[in-house]
Amino acid sequence: MRRHPRPRRLQGEADGAGFALAGILMGAVGIVATIGYLVLSVIFVLSVYVIAAMLDGGDMFPEEALAAAVLGAGL
Repeated sequence: MRRHPRPRRLQGEADGAGFALAGILMGAVGIVATIGYLVLSVIFVLSVYVIAAMLDGGDMFPEEALAAAVLGAGL
């Protein structure tokens, strides 16, 4: 009895898995970059807030200093 040869795999058959993995990795990189951007913007706003409070000499209300920090940060 003759054994049947194994069917040959098509050339582009495994591309779907590679594209899926690339999409997952790109999504993960995007999520990490977004979180990093948000953390850096909060740090920048807080640093501008502290500088504005120090330059003002304590006469500014905290809400006004925070508004000045957000406007100064360009957010």
